[in-house]
Amino acid sequence: MSTPIELLKQQKAIRDQWAAQHGATPQEVTKAQEPTVEEWKAIRQDYNKYRKDREVIPTWLLLILLLGTGYLAYWSSSHKGWLWAVAGWCAVMTAYYSLRALCVREAHWSIYEDGFSSGYLAGVNKTLGISEEEDKFIHRMAMDEEIYGPILDKHKEP
Repeated sequence: MSTPIELLKQQKAIRDQWAAQHGATPQEVTKAQEPTVEEWKAIRQDYNKYRKDREVIPTWLLLILLLGTGYLAYWSSSHKGWLWAVAGWCAVMTAYYSLRALCVREAHWSIYEDGFSSGYLAGVNKTLGISEEEDKFIHRMAMDEEIYGPILDKHKEP
């Protein structure tokens, strides 16, 4: 029966063999599959330019509308009469529109970011000739190395 340390050493041998065959460690491949900080800055700038071209109402104005209409709805609820009821209803609808517009903007960025990440990963995998199954295997090996590497370093034989 093998001890846990012996099993970890066997897994490390498999990772080392894979790295020798492919010319890179799983950690290096995983790192290559992620955009750098500079690339993310460029992506964010491109998205902000795209968003500014599409925006009808700026974000700061939406926030002011949201706060102002919330106050108006609260204030009009303490007054009587149909005019205040209409003002309160308009305030609630404007607050709803403003909050919805802010949420939609955040959702657009999330979708844009996810799409870029998957396209980037697919491009790197295609360039390196990595299949979907092999990609899962690489990520598993990289996680194992990150988790169990320090343990193996402590139990090195002299």
